[in-house]
Amino acid sequence: MLKLENIKGGYAKGSLVLQGIDMEVAPGEVVGIIGTNGCGKSTLGKAIMNLVPFRYGQVYFDSENVSNLQAHELNGKGISMLMQGGRIFRNMSVFEHLKLVSGLKNETNVSVRIEDIAKSIGITKFISSISLKSRGGYLSGGEKQILKLMMALMNNPKCLILDEISAGMSPANLEII
Repeated sequence: MLKLENIKGGYAKGSLVLQGIDMEVAPGEVVGIIGTNGCGKSTLGKAIMNLVPFRYGQVYFDSENVSNLQAHELNGKGISMLMQGGRIFRNMSVFEHLKLVSGLKNETNVSVRIEDIAKSIGITKFISSISLKSRGGYLSGGEKQILKLMMALMNNPKCLILDEISAGMSPANLEII
């Protein structure tokens, strides 16, 4: 489903954080990238999503070369990413965030999708404990992280890239992961 061939690149010209990454991920497979701080784990996820330049190599998704597609185009093809430190809008409600990324116009359909995600990842108690009308700026760090996870899941992606999924979460919320 996802194939990386000889990915080399990084943030600055002449500096290769990623040095020849080859990887294949089959449908239904879960892969973890483990390493020390600064070794390129986040950079690899961002390179797959074309958020950081890679100078060599190719990214394939469902056998299609997607190396030159933008992040929103990759999302449309079924790849979604929850980035470490990703931001949310402080004045938008939880519901508005989820509606925005879903692309759904009908609020009932958005509500049904939210309920489906909450059930599938075991956070129905969490969803009932916060108001979907709550503004992003009033959420705790862990609540923001759960919102970002739900946003990543709204389009039912085939491939989900998670970067530091538990960042900012209290131990009580870690049971959902």
